[in-house]
Amino acid sequence: MMKLVVSGVHTLMSLLLYVNSGICQDSVISGFVGEDILLPCVYKNPVPVHVFWRINDVDAVLDIINSNPSTATQIAKYRRRVFSFPKEYSNGNFSIVIKKLQLDDANLYECKIPDADRPKSVKLQVSDQDKERKTMPPPADGAAASNLSVVLLSAVSLLICF
Repeated sequence: MMKLVVSGVHTLMSLLLYVNSGICQDSVISGFVGEDILLPCVYKNPVPVHVFWRINDVDAVLDIINSNPSTATQIAKYRRRVFSFPKEYSNGNFSIVIKKLQLDDANLYECKIPDADRPKSVKLQVSDQDKERKTMPPPADGAAASNLSVVLLSAVSLLICF
């Protein structure tokens, strides 16, 4: 009997570790060309003073140095299109907004915090709105229930992660 309980606890712990390492590390956000989109990065431990948003592990999207946004190393395509929320830094919120999405903005973005164990990754998918409208079939019965399931699963994963 005791072995079964330990095994069940071990299985539950393994599942939680798997969920925490997989879902929390990466999230996927979709947007359309021309829209503005938020890429989240919230850090709940003591607030860092340096945060680095990168793509391809090298290209600078935005740096936050000494709790101030810096565009000194920012690649040209993001100038005047990427913004953060300096008043929220003290709350651990280092999320950014990319304005006027372009198809080539689709990429894996990383919010790197030197004190964190691993960067927070966000995969951005960008679609052309006109093409999506022409190729998308009408929603089937039960589509709303399916969407609700996805939303609920996402909310639960966020609760587990943070």
